[in-house]
Amino acid sequence: MDAARRINQPSIPRWIFWPTIVVVSVIYVLPGLFSSYRAWVQVQSLDLIVQRAAVQPGDTIRVQALSWGRTWVDVDLQLIQDGHSETLAAHEIPKNHNASIDPRWRRDSIVVVLTDRVLKGYKSGPAKLRATAVGGPQWLRTPPPLIREASVKLVSDS
Repeated sequence: MDAARRINQPSIPRWIFWPTIVVVSVIYVLPGLFSSYRAWVQVQSLDLIVQRAAVQPGDTIRVQALSWGRTWVDVDLQLIQDGHSETLAAHEIPKNHNASIDPRWRRDSIVVVLTDRVLKGYKSGPAKLRATAVGGPQWLRTPPPLIREASVKLVSDS
């Protein structure tokens, strides 16, 4: 019975089978592996740019973030001094429309100009600027945040 079944069963020639396996791997498996990496490591880079160590009203603080675009990423900028902490800016980098198969990056930035109103409640002296980027949950896991810090000295105008 098995011999009769093998005779009537069509077989795929090797010259069709193996190229098909290669094409399917290139089209689906490799992008799938890259998509898996993008789901695990959601923030590619985070840069905190401070013009100088002594900051005063009128100075500009920049945060540049680069996301894999697989899910949204929240980016925050905080100013911390002696237990007093305020969020100077918060921004959400959106995900790509077809996030699991679209490998394009998403770049975004935060630009904050320090004013007297922003620095109200802080005194002259050492402080810390902290930029934090955290992605959304993927595969029942929220990745740890990517954090960049800069030690600065607050200088008042007066």
